[in-house]
Amino acid sequence: MPSSTSHHPVTGDIRPVHGGQYRSAGQDHFVPSRHFQNFAGECARVTDPLQGVSGPSLCVNGRRGRPIDSVLREELLRRMELDQDLRLSAPRNEPMSAELVRQWLELNADNLAYLKQVIEKHGWPGRDLVGDDGAHAAWILAQHADRDRAFQRRCLTLLTAAVEAGQAAARDLAYLTDRCRVAEGRPQVYGTQYNPDGPAPIEDPDGLDARRAQAGLGPHAEYDRAIRAEMESSDQ
Repeated sequence: MPSSTSHHPVTGDIRPVHGGQYRSAGQDHFVPSRHFQNFAGECARVTDPLQGVSGPSLCVNGRRGRPIDSVLREELLRRMELDQDLRLSAPRNEPMSAELVRQWLELNADNLAYLKQVIEKHGWPGRDLVGDDGAHAAWILAQHADRDRAFQRRCLTLLTAAVEAGQAAARDLAYLTDRCRVAEGRPQVYGTQYNPDGPAPIEDPDGLDARRAQAGLGPHAEYDRAIRAEMESSDQ
């Protein structure tokens, strides 16, 4: 990607936002850059009966009360944080340095290879396996797997099945659906993907807000205002 291009973490690309925060991709609100939502699958401290003190964290899935894979979850969260931190390091109103471009491409390639390994072993890492936040982190890696469009499309198929099974968030699926469709030259469905001059073409604009509501997203007019405000602030 040319070094003069800026990107946005909501639409899946690199663009910093105000106040040292990032807009969590797939969300319609801001969260601090180094903190994540307290989803049902969060870890809780437990007492070690042998030592009588608080021991290592034990992740328990909040929906079904079954242990989740805490190692896998934590690795997905670590990679999500690295992904977002690197995207926030992109400067405003100036080309990205060659070093930043190199780091970005290397991180994306590493995350792509890692997600392929996870899916090969586990299938799509859903709520029962890695908790809500871990499943969200897996989606971010898929959203940024642009260098392998065939794999990204496979992730879309797996994520669709996961959402139908209650194992992933519909809003994450909305973003990945748009990502894949725009890459294929097709109109997007939920209006999440933006070019420098505005949203990429949208299929059936009259039904847009109804589709967004079904996916748990707010009205597009509000989203559009927020995105355009960020674009304008980055041009100042």
